[in-house]
Amino acid sequence: MTEQLKILVDSRRIEAFSAADADVSFLWEKGVRALRSSRAEILDPDSAFTLAYQAALQGSAAVLHAAGYRVVGRDHHHSIFAGVAALGAGDLSRAARDARDMRMERHDVVYGSEPPIEAEQLAEMQDVARRLFAAAHPWLREARPGLALTPPPAG
Repeated sequence: MTEQLKILVDSRRIEAFSAADADVSFLWEKGVRALRSSRAEILDPDSAFTLAYQAALQGSAAVLHAAGYRVVGRDHHHSIFAGVAALGAGDLSRAARDARDMRMERHDVVYGSEPPIEAEQLAEMQDVARRLFAAAHPWLREARPGLALTPPPAG
């Protein structure tokens, strides 16, 4: 357990959890579908951004479950991304930190009265989600070799 994971466990933001492979697969597949859907040209930028963010959240939840943890307490989104970042898994941890940093933009899109999301912000969120899935896929296949996972969408 990394020091960052220990801090999250000790502060009761995450806890040990034995997730079934089916649960990990379910979260992964939901995330892959959300990422694909976020690229539908019919969507307005705010909806596409929200779907890309949701994809990153679901993919991260799958990883956290596969690693043997689940979120408890408050600030679920922050804790999910922080938990994955705390795994110390290179590109996967970097992408989780980037997704965590996009939380406030997602909050503004969903709850704020700001103008629609800019094309650059949407592209950044989709890139963060894509990078997270690209790094999570091989990590999950190694952590849970029995999983049959849909490959993430390419760039």
